[in-house]
Amino acid sequence: MATRYNFTPGLAKTITEDLMARFESDFLNVAREVAVQTVVRDTGNLSRSIQWRRESAGHWAFFTETGYGAYVELGTSRMAARPCMGPGIAAAQREFGNSLR
Repeated sequence: MATRYNFTPGLAKTITEDLMARFESDFLNVAREVAVQTVVRDTGNLSRSIQWRRESAGHWAFFTETGYGAYVELGTSRMAARPCMGPGIAAAQREFGNSLR
């Protein structure tokens, strides 16, 4: 499961590449930390698999490396959603302001 977010074009043009990379890293580390604290734990496999990756300037992916992360995050017809990644992104947005759209 990968959730992609893009920084606004104006922000990406006005901030240096290095500063943008540090902001992304700090933002995503907060999002990951909250997601790991929030995720339902049976074996701990899902919490250990929550990762992020910078794909290019202003583009990154926040994902799990399990085959079932999307089922837990979004739910199924037989299981209610137990989101962790969405709340992680929301917490990072609150902490860093609304520079994402």
